[in-house]
Amino acid sequence: MNGEKGEDVAPRCRLSDPAHPHTLCRRDNPRPSLCFRCGPVNENDEDYDWNNIHYYCEICKLVFHEDCYMFPQGTRHPYHPHHPIYMTIRFSETRMESFKYGATEMASFLTALETTSTPMPDQNAVFETNNACHWCGNVLGLMFFRCLDCDFSLGAECMWQDPPFTITNSGSHEHPLTLFPRPLTEPCSSVCVFGGNMEVGYACDPCNYLVHLKCIQPPQAIHQDHLADTSSLPPPT
Repeated sequence: MNGEKGEDVAPRCRLSDPAHPHTLCRRDNPRPSLCFRCGPVNENDEDYDWNNIHYYCEICKLVFHEDCYMFPQGTRHPYHPHHPIYMTIRFSETRMESFKYGATEMASFLTALETTSTPMPDQNAVFETNNACHWCGNVLGLMFFRCLDCDFSLGAECMWQDPPFTITNSGSHEHPLTLFPRPLTEPCSSVCVFGGNMEVGYACDPCNYLVHLKCIQPPQAIHQDHLADTSSLPPPT
């Protein structure tokens, strides 16, 4: 998602390339008949008032419930922009099930498990191998998101995050900034208090400039600094 640091932006369609994002439009009516993530909507079910609020991608021609647009099947995430990632449940050290068709496929799979002798996933299981989020390093847990092409795994907490892939205008640097491919753990090039933390960072490669997302100043900072500099100049003669 391209943008300015600090601006309010519409949600990104998470099926789109983070470097070339599609913007979702919020709609209140009419109630959608099909959600891309969870499938057909039961029009006779009056308990789900949230079905009236939804998002629509004009380019993909897809509809998402208000809560479903965050986790569609085949998400393209800024932390792993080259391949889609899919909701995954881990059953054991060697068995994982990824669901390319989203929540509906997962629900059908779990329902089928109840009729077989296959044990259900253990909520308290601790796995010894391949159990760390590739972005933050934290334990993945029972449910996470996984790339089927290169086995990249992303934890649910990181999945919620959707930082812009490019920041085109900021008060911290004169050039566009691009999302750094891993968290920054060292103090950045700005006035920084986040050294030592796992923080989202941005880079300007030509300038060898690295900055935490939280350290980037809004565009107004440039304007304010400019006013501060010129206010001390003598009036023109």
